[in-house]
Amino acid sequence: MKKVIFTILAVLVFCVLFSQEIPQKISYQGKLLENGIPVTSTVDIEFAIGSWFEKHYGVEVNDGLYSVVLGEMTPIPIDLFNNIINLTLQVIC
Repeated sequence: MKKVIFTILAVLVFCVLFSQEIPQKISYQGKLLENGIPVTSTVDIEFAIGSWFEKHYGVEVNDGLYSVVLGEMTPIPIDLFNNIINLTLQVIC
């Protein structure tokens, strides 16, 4: 009986220790052009998906290319993607 209880407790501890949450982040890469010319600068960029938005300050842009992690400062709500047929990402510089 003690082995069964110990095994059940061990499985529960294992499940708690190794369970993971769904990440509320999205890695995003983009290209920024100004009058058709790639930008090399530091800019502030705002991103919006539906009712969620987040502003990234001081984004490094090199030869027009940049990379950010959306949801890094304001987690993206998981329910944002429920029952939506058409959802777009808006990028505002």
